[in-house]
Amino acid sequence: MDGFENSEGIIVIGATNQQDKMDEALLRPGRFDWKIEVNLPDAEEWAVIFKLKLESRKNKITDEEIKWCAELSQFLSGSEIEVIVNEAASSAIWESMGEHTVFLQDTHLNAATVKAVEEKKKFIQN
Repeated sequence: MDGFENSEGIIVIGATNQQDKMDEALLRPGRFDWKIEVNLPDAEEWAVIFKLKLESRKNKITDEEIKWCAELSQFLSGSEIEVIVNEAASSAIWESMGEHTVFLQDTHLNAATVKAVEEKKKFIQN
């Protein structure tokens, strides 16, 4: 990159999920030496991500439900999966007002996943 008096020991790393919108000047030879593409996870890997996001919450969600939600949400990002789990947790809390222990159920995760997928589809279409 331009503008460094002494560039020894300086490493510049860039990341984007919209390479088609990057300025061509950044893509010229000599700017970045390597391009590493990181693909979205497959359904099995999404299921692991769902489980990681759910493990800090009390839940009674079945593996079958996690697998179904993972397959449905393969085009979402990891942060969107976290939003799904947070939405499911909020629903569980509202449904169990006054109870001492709140458990996320399949219905909570299912509804939150369907809602997120529908919102993403609307966003993509516009």
